[in-house]
Amino acid sequence: MQEYSICTDTVSGYEVSIQAWRTPDGVYRKLRRLDRYDVFAIWKVRPGLYAYLSGGSYDVSMQMTMLGAVRAWRAR
Repeated sequence: MQEYSICTDTVSGYEVSIQAWRTPDGVYRKLRRLDRYDVFAIWKVRPGLYAYLSGGSYDVSMQMTMLGAVRAWRAR
């Protein structure tokens, strides 16, 4: 992976592991190779229960949206 980063942060009082990266030539669109921007985050809600978010797109703005969603997460 290129431009790979990983961090552990606290979101709404929960420790979360966040990973983000760029995969060169990750998707094809109109017969053209495009980079793919992915995010994976996982946090422990309580013993034995984990929540995670995973996904990506060829559009880097989606990666920013997903990172914002991780930071805005709230447990109910």
